[in-house]
Amino acid sequence: MQNFKRLPSFIFLLAMSLASLSTLSAEIDSYRNARFSGEGSSYIDSVINERMKSAVLELNELEVACPVNAREGDDVYDVMKSHISSPFIGHAIAVEFDETLPEGRIVRTNFDYSVYSTINWLEGVSLNLKGLLGVTKIGGRRVGVDKLGHFFVEGFGFFRRAYIKKEGSVANAIRWGKFTENSYFGLTTTGVYSNADLVANFNGMRFWNMLFLFEKDAAFNSKNRYSETPFLSCDNAKWKLNKKFSIRYFVDDSWDESLNCNYYDSEKIQDAVVNAQAIQMGYSELSKNDGMVCPRVKRDCSYEKYKYGKFARDLLHESCFDEKKAYRVNPELYNYANFPHFYSGGSAYDWSSMSNFLD
Repeated sequence: MQNFKRLPSFIFLLAMSLASLSTLSAEIDSYRNARFSGEGSSYIDSVINERMKSAVLELNELEVACPVNAREGDDVYDVMKSHISSPFIGHAIAVEFDETLPEGRIVRTNFDYSVYSTINWLEGVSLNLKGLLGVTKIGGRRVGVDKLGHFFVEGFGFFRRAYIKKEGSVANAIRWGKFTENSYFGLTTTGVYSNADLVANFNGMRFWNMLFLFEKDAAFNSKNRYSETPFLSCDNAKWKLNKKFSIRYFVDDSWDESLNCNYYDSEKIQDAVVNAQAIQMGYSELSKNDGMVCPRVKRDCSYEKYKYGKFARDLLHESCFDEKKAYRVNPELYNYANFPHFYSGGSAYDWSSMSNFLD
């Protein structure tokens, strides 16, 4: 586990959380409902494509000038952001999709039955204030709707730090993203540092860059027509869309927190999450999985390593590079008869007290 230091004091954090609750991160439980198969990508695509069409209509009505580089595109970005979501806040986007995805295309886990149920207010302020958002499938991959907020909003933050700010770079954008996960979007609010959040941010940066493609796409597997065609064309303040938005193009397995594992603010939180999931998996599944809890299936992350290239170590959990870093338990050391089934009621059990059962 990487060593992270909680930045602000709890009192300051609580005040910040209450004052700006809508801007802080929310979590999802990627472990529960593993058999859920509801595909949400077509709905997400339809919503975003309609909003991008509306944005282009407004650009034409306003006769917004054609930018010649990323730094001159502020008027375009403002219009696009206002149509994608108002207010342009990641949590607002996540909540909207959580509430509007059609029945059967999203699954939600009650906080009391989730792997986070024993995390208290001191350990995860925002997590306890906001609860959990739902999970959908995108191209067959399980993705929390919180990642859509990260994709569009924090993705724009990545884009700005990479391509708009003076002396910007993708490395600077990722450095900022890691800071946010280490502080107000992660460890100091939810107690969870999400590598999958960073991946969503990075791909959101790709989306915003793809409006014009003034800069080369930052992904290393992007030699194809979709990635080499900008979303927008402009000629003498006349705007048009060149292609449709597809969230599936940007998503890979590393968007799934049960595959691209999290880090946690303390060993107590980590043990609680790992034990809660291990107990639900049970002896048979754990034995077949060699005791591995996260990632939930054995993987070498080869596709993501190639896609993210030199940025992969910043975006992917260290288990992608060293299998010994996976979260595991020893199935033989559990006395399952003494452990209540995790779904046998609404009570929150103190799984963290069972840290001696971890390898």
